[in-house]
Amino acid sequence: MSANAARSSGGGGGGGTTASAQADENVLAGQVIYVKGTSNIGLAQADTRPDTEAAGLVLADTLSGFTATYVTQGAFTQSDWTNVIGAATLTPGVRYFLSAATAGRLVSAQVGSGDHHVFVGRALNTTTLDIDIDPPILIV
Repeated sequence: MSANAARSSGGGGGGGTTASAQADENVLAGQVIYVKGTSNIGLAQADTRPDTEAAGLVLADTLSGFTATYVTQGAFTQSDWTNVIGAATLTPGVRYFLSAATAGRLVSAQVGSGDHHVFVGRALNTTTLDIDIDPPILIV
């Protein structure tokens, strides 16, 4: 992967490990992305490979064709999670998985048969997700 990796100095998204790459589509802060074969990013989804290879959560809204920075591991904080989970806040202690139904979103229930199980992180509190992405596992 040729995305530039670095250690965040904190601030906007927390103190996790970050990387940057060009977005191939519009992405919103907090949405889950994957790195394409071109080294650009797109919205991840747990339905088919390679979209299931979640790489991190985007720090800020980014238009297609522009460089997006994303957190690959560690704390990711934002005040409103509506664009990512459909609710304003996370539920502390809950594990979040990549959605099979909607690209870029997280769900608190594991996916069903024929989709890929991709654990993304656990909520530390109502605004912070501890990102620790697992490789995708096909559910049969």
